[in-house]
Amino acid sequence: ESSEPRFQGARRVENLVSNSEDLTNAAWQKLNGVIATNATTATFNGTTNGLLLTQFVPPARNTGDGFYCFSADVSLVSGTVTADLDIKIVTGALGVLSVTLALGNSLTNSPQRFTVTAPALTSANHRVDFGFYSQIAAVCTFTNAMVEWIPSSQTNQNPSEYVSTGVASA
Repeated sequence: ESSEPRFQGARRVENLVSNSEDLTNAAWQKLNGVIATNATTATFNGTTNGLLLTQFVPPARNTGDGFYCFSADVSLVSGTVTADLDIKIVTGALGVLSVTLALGNSLTNSPQRFTVTAPALTSANHRVDFGFYSQIAAVCTFTNAMVEWIPSSQTNQNPSEYVSTGVASA
């Protein structure tokens, strides 16, 4: 950005999720029986399509100039997973949840980093959606939630390590 010093070869990483470490904040919608029991823990009561979701309008991006990378550390505190699709990461744009990563059988009681990359979902003034979906009664922790924009011109297109909301790193 214009206010930042430039370092040749540096990669700028910005977390686009507001309140990435506070699920109790109103920026995180709790739908169909989901309760944020504290800043990092959500309880799904088993209602079909339980959804913990945040939506935001990112800075203007041109479709095709890059992609969004969605990631979070997730652990299963309690609940019985019987299929991969029981719990998943959902992403999309303008209310259409389209890109998913099934977590179900991969979840353990230790936090693991899960990442979904999606083609450019938006152009200027379009909303981006990022959340967690459960079909079962479960308690999960979600920490280090992050959405970053990765330009297609960037040589290193791997997901970045977590950075706090409102903080850039190089």
